[in-house]
Amino acid sequence: MSLALSLKSSPLFHDILEEEIDLFLKGQKIYSWSSGDCPCIGGSPIEAFYIIMEGKADLVYQSWGREFLMQELIPWDHFGEVLFSNDQVHPYSVISKTDLTCLRIDFNVFKGIFEKNPEVYALFMNNLLRVELSLKKQALGLVARLNESTPIQIGLPLYNRRTKRQSPENEEEKESA
Repeated sequence: MSLALSLKSSPLFHDILEEEIDLFLKGQKIYSWSSGDCPCIGGSPIEAFYIIMEGKADLVYQSWGREFLMQELIPWDHFGEVLFSNDQVHPYSVISKTDLTCLRIDFNVFKGIFEKNPEVYALFMNNLLRVELSLKKQALGLVARLNESTPIQIGLPLYNRRTKRQSPENEEEKESA
């Protein structure tokens, strides 16, 4: 089976013709990482979009000094989609759980294809939004389960903007450290 046909089975390329998928693949490279490597580090600049071909990885979000496992990524999942938003850095890290092989598609490739074929742009973005909406629903479910199992208040103020001081809860933590 050709790579284009394999990508056609990905939800990202739904309704995009094989000839159009071939345009994404011209000159692109396959990248590999070993288990434990971080192909994408939260806060790093965005350069490309990756589709996992083989292996597994964890999508990890870091906030308030804690790490949250958002999702396990498997073949045909992707990362780097913030490339298509106004964000300039990755909001999460990707940590390979096994040896990981990914197809890397540079932003300039997307830009060139989308400028020449607005219909492909519309189809791809619609597919991407569908996939991202599904991930966001999963993340909201995770937050709801976290709130049920642990007494954490989401949105607890750590800094009082009016007094420009840390909240009392944070000061207690600092004194006990």
